[in-house]
Amino acid sequence: MSYEVVKEVSFPQLGKLQQKLSEQYAEEAVAKVMEKSLEPVVAVALKRLQSYIRRNHMGPTGNLLAGTVAKVVEYPESGNAVGLVGFRAVTGGFSAASSGTVRLGPDRAFHAGLLEFGTKERRTDGPIASSFKRFGPFKIIGKYPPVKTSPPYPNAYFKRANKGERASTGRVLPLQPIKQSFDESKAAIETEVNKTVARQLRITNKKIAGFLPARAA
Repeated sequence: MSYEVVKEVSFPQLGKLQQKLSEQYAEEAVAKVMEKSLEPVVAVALKRLQSYIRRNHMGPTGNLLAGTVAKVVEYPESGNAVGLVGFRAVTGGFSAASSGTVRLGPDRAFHAGLLEFGTKERRTDGPIASSFKRFGPFKIIGKYPPVKTSPPYPNAYFKRANKGERASTGRVLPLQPIKQSFDESKAAIETEVNKTVARQLRITNKKIAGFLPARAA
């Protein structure tokens, strides 16, 4: 499964903190400080994403909400760290989503990518689009468009294109829960960045020299 960056943001305050630390301390130690500095920031972003999902995309399984995750990755070689907020990777890919059994869990948010990025218009290889292979047998009601099915859509669907054409299965429009929740909560995240930088600078000025290895001359 491929992943795309939804929103990449850098905060000048964190850059200045990293620069200040890097003037005196080794990259590995600075990376750990940056990691700790980012943890409360991504916690705020995760909380806002979860709130946005509860208000706008809360489905019957709750798997999208359960799939939210935040983590901080440190880069000791450069003295930097990156905070990530989004959804856990799906176990088994989309083939597991159509196995016929609905399961609950933090790694079952199969539709997260579709919600965030949407899709282009998709077409079948032939003139018929049907859910028969994916969801199993169904009954067709009526002979002319729009054809109805039993059970009805979205549990079953059937489309037929004109001769020589490929059937369209439409496209999914991007609803962008990650981007929208970030844009909505940017001020709160900025406030947390300022707080964590100020807190870290206080620690740096008073204590950090006692436990961080100094940069070699």
